[in-house]
Amino acid sequence: MKNLNEAIRKYCLKNAVDYNGKCSPKAVIPKIIYEFPEEKRNIKKIIEKVERTCERINSMSIKEQKKELEFLAPEILVEKKVKEKYKLPDLTNAVNGRVITAFPPNPSKHLHIGHAKTIVINYELAKKYDGKFILRIEDSNPKEVKKEYYESIINDVKWLAPPDEIIYISDNFDYYHGLMKKLILEKNAYVCTCDKETISENRWNKRECNCRSNSIKKNMELWEKMFSHFKEGDAVLRLKGDMGSKNTVMRDPTIARIINKKHSRTRKNHKVYPTYDFPTAVEDAKITHRYRSKEFELRKELQELIRYYLNLKQPKIYEIARFNINGSTTKGREIRELIKNKIVNGWDDPRLVTLKALRKRGILPEAIKEFVIESGISKTEGEIDLNVLLNTNRKIIDKKANRYFFVPNPIKLFISKLKPQKIKAKLHPEKNEKRILNINDEVLISKNDLKYLKEGEEVRLKDAFNVRILNIMDDAINSTLSENQTLEHSKKLQKIQWVPSNSNIKIKVIEPHLLFINGKLNKNSLKIVEGVGEININSVKINEIVQFERYGFCKKENKNTFIKCC
Repeated sequence: MKNLNEAIRKYCLKNAVDYNGKCSPKAVIPKIIYEFPEEKRNIKKIIEKVERTCERINSMSIKEQKKELEFLAPEILVEKKVKEKYKLPDLTNAVNGRVITAFPPNPSKHLHIGHAKTIVINYELAKKYDGKFILRIEDSNPKEVKKEYYESIINDVKWLAPPDEIIYISDNFDYYHGLMKKLILEKNAYVCTCDKETISENRWNKRECNCRSNSIKKNMELWEKMFSHFKEGDAVLRLKGDMGSKNTVMRDPTIARIINKKHSRTRKNHKVYPTYDFPTAVEDAKITHRYRSKEFELRKELQELIRYYLNLKQPKIYEIARFNINGSTTKGREIRELIKNKIVNGWDDPRLVTLKALRKRGILPEAIKEFVIESGISKTEGEIDLNVLLNTNRKIIDKKANRYFFVPNPIKLFISKLKPQKIKAKLHPEKNEKRILNINDEVLISKNDLKYLKEGEEVRLKDAFNVRILNIMDDAINSTLSENQTLEHSKKLQKIQWVPSNSNIKIKVIEPHLLFINGKLNKNSLKIVEGVGEININSVKINEIVQFERYGFCKKENKNTFIKCC
């Protein structure tokens, strides 16, 4: 048992030293089970031990943690070679000052962490070459686009990677119509009046339909009718591809169809609307390089053919793998279902990984950028633990977040022999600025800390003084001021969070957790923690992120509500 307990303390200390003095039980437990596989049957007890040890270690200073680790296990303090940070690749044929990249979302849903990868990569590459990054809204389908998505996408991208220019496909419908007419006149496209089922069957059987042999004159007559007489489904414009191709996308794909609907942005019914590939191919001719999700890889050949027919420039397009986040979902259909069933409260619910949800939770743009770049560029899909993003965010926040006391589930601690006084505590360990707490012979501590208290033993009220526990009751604790207040003595004691009982504010913290565990819905994915905080929290601004000491980093949502971000 001694070896097990030593291992738990060793790994907890190492994790704390590696992550700015904050140990995470989730990071330690796998190491313990790996070293002591026989303890897997006692996993609940192991988790409890690790959590208790982490809490104690988190109350120590980093200097204290390193000193103890050096004594307990000096071998794991040996500095390892620093892993070189992942760097974005060099672009082929890139000319400094002339690189143009783009991110082209469809305004039919909100953006998520998967989109962040292509946003950040294209943005950072443009900046690497002093180039231009374009946000291109691909709103060619009037049945899909919604005003709320336009606004959401623009706000999210501006927050994460401010574009140099925003353009809309819907501004160019007349231009695309002219290019389509050019394709017809050059015998590279034709109007097909076959029904949907026939087109599908012919494509499946690699068989050309009779419409493919239409004369230019007949195609032009049919083309004009698409704008005047024909209804939805009566005709489509198809590109002449290769009906025998193994790539089904190339079998005379539809590049325009009739949709009798007014476009929500232009407020016009353009009647003939291009399909996805056509405007994408045309607009990509105006950029030099672009990274996109590999789900579009099969469409690359088609888009290159469209540019070839129109004598447009061919940019460098690269496909990369998307990544999924363990315990969450990025699928719009699934998120809509979660919202419909009132499992989540909307697209910005902090348990989701939409960009608006991450932003609401308190995840910083810098953290997302570092996270997606470090995940690398490859075509191999994989799942990433959300804790990787949270840890990255924590490191960035830790350098600037002010510290405050927060006590969840409070109970009274009475202190005899204590006269009313003012306690000065640092707003941040690396700053000189102080905050004042008024204290008397009655404070509030968390009932969760009772496990650290024993009658007759001493503890330290953080940043204040040492007290000796006299007796512990269900709803209160009696103590007395300790006679020994020396620094060396104080370092040895368990540190307890506290808040003045006569000067505090009620606080509610929303704790988001994983939506899914092992593929199943987590019924405890959202917790509400109620408690009290020091009165200085009133000065925290809305959306400001602070650290509630020994609890976590939290973002202020409104006057008395915070969201735990990491």
